[in-house]
This record gives sequence, C-alpha cells and structure tokens, in this order.
Amino acid sequence: MNLEEFKSTLTSGNYDNIKPFLRMEVRNKANLGPNDYYKDIIGDIVTVVTFQTTLDDNSVVSAVATNTLINRLGSSVLELLNDARLNTPCNFKLDRLSDIVINARREGKLISAQYPLDSIETLLTSDELLDCILVVSIDAITRVSILQFPKLLRRIYGKIGDYYIIPSSVYEQMIIPADKIYDIDHVKAIIHQVNNTVVKSTDKLSDKLLKYNNLGLSEC
Repeated sequence: MNLEEFKSTLTSGNYDNIKPFLRMEVRNKANLGPNDYYKDIIGDIVTVVTFQTTLDDNSVVSAVATNTLINRLGSSVLELLNDARLNTPCNFKLDRLSDIVINARREGKLISAQYPLDSIETLLTSDELLDCILVVSIDAITRVSILQFPKLLRRIYGKIGDYYIIPSSVYEQMIIPADKIYDIDHVKAIIHQVNNTVVKSTDKLSDKLLKYNNLGLSEC
C-alpha cells in the first residue's frame, strides 16, 4: 500500500475497510488538534484512536481519528476503541501480567532487560531486586501505555503496594515503589527539566508525577 491508497481508504467512510488500520495510542492532550478524538486518562494524558499502516517502502504512517470521521463512520466510540485495542501490537491481556517488556534498574545500573511482565511476581519479590526501578517500555512505534489499562495498574499495586509513575514519554513510563522516593519535589523538578530539555514535544506525555494507591491513580 502506498500513501495515496492509505489516504483514500481513510476518506472512503467504509468502516470495514478502515477497521484493520485502527490502533490505540497514548498522547499529551496539548499535541492534538481541535477536532481529534480523545478519551481522558488523567490530567493531560489521553487515549487516542489512530489509523496506522506500513507503506511499501517500510515506513510507518499514522493519523489520529477525528470526531468528524468517527461520526461519518456510523460506529460507536466503544466499538472503535475495542477494535483499536484488538489491533494494537503488544496488546495487554487485562487478566494477565504479560506482553510488556520491563527493564529493572538499581542505583542507576541496568540489572536486567526484557523481563516479560508475567514474571513480575519473581522480579518484585526477589531480595536482590528490592531497590529496583522498573522502566516499563511499551512499543516504539505504537504508543501503547500501561496507563491505559487500570486493571493492570491494580494488579501491580497488589504486588508492590503504593507506587509512583514517572510519565517519561509516550513510549515508556517508570514505576517506582513509593518507599523508594524520598523527595517528591525533587522528582517533580527532574520530570519538568527532562521534558523541557531532552524529550521532543511530540513525545512528551506529562509534566505530572503520578501516584497509584488504594484509591487508584492520581496526580501528585
């Protein structure tokens, strides 16, 4: 498929033709257009529906679904979200801690890479790794985030108790057990500094530090 064929498919208004290209991504609300469809997660972090494909030259092209197009398709938003979730690579099985890759760090050093999250029970209860920071790396092309799956966040809470989430970028978020952060204001300052000096504006997820406890997800 070339770019013109992809554009033609999207503008056809035929849901069955468009359905295979649906994906679900996480974005910062500020990076969206006024007519782009989004669903709030928390604060300025939102879920969007995109249409994505790999072209003949192996480049990946993606377009955010607009409210206008969704209305023209005649499908419900719930149907659209469900189909996008099913099509998304690294799709989370909501009842299993799997299909995510995590990296464990302690004292700034990489301890282990590419742990499937279904091994989190071993990883988080190991005496050797009690001080670890978990970097949840999702998909480098499709911006799938652990924040889009509240059941998964709850399962992790059941394993490690209260924890913080640093929304590093649309591609990864860091999970840190609450008792490993001693200066909240310092962490907030670092998030703001990194977002403004290192992270590209289109990759920025949020300046807010997030916390998960028995009440659920909240901004600090």
